[in-house]
Amino acid sequence: MKTAFTIAVLATLGCAAPAVAQIPVQQAVVREALWYWEIGGNGFFTGNVDRRIAESVSLRVGGMFIPLTDDVVPWSTVALVNKLVGREGRYLEIGAGVAAFGGLSANPAETESWIGPTGAIGYRREVRHTILRVTFAPVFVHTDGRRWLPMVGFSAGRTFR
Repeated sequence: MKTAFTIAVLATLGCAAPAVAQIPVQQAVVREALWYWEIGGNGFFTGNVDRRIAESVSLRVGGMFIPLTDDVVPWSTVALVNKLVGREGRYLEIGAGVAAFGGLSANPAETESWIGPTGAIGYRREVRHTILRVTFAPVFVHTDGRRWLPMVGFSAGRTFR
């Protein structure tokens, strides 16, 4: 009887589940680089690269140069630092930076450009290798008078590890 009890105890201990510290934990995949197009937002229509520089901080650089007409060729650039709040591909994105806009023309009198502060607050969703963003992005526009131009941006692109 004593031997059967000892065998039963040893068999139970041998089949015991591993301790919590021994169970492998699957880490959430952090996408380190993003490439996306944004319509609206900080640069009206831009191609962007967004790179993680810390666990919850990213640096975004984007630009646009499209010869729509022969007279004036519009361009824009943006550079922002973003704070990401969230996890598992769902983030609140809060950013601040600089935006520049202009138009190139063969006639120097028609060439103008301006630079000013910009910001962004929005939602970023990363699913597999896809990024989708919706942001509110006020842009400081210097035209006849200085003013803030409220913009809403929609973005779609690709993530890379």
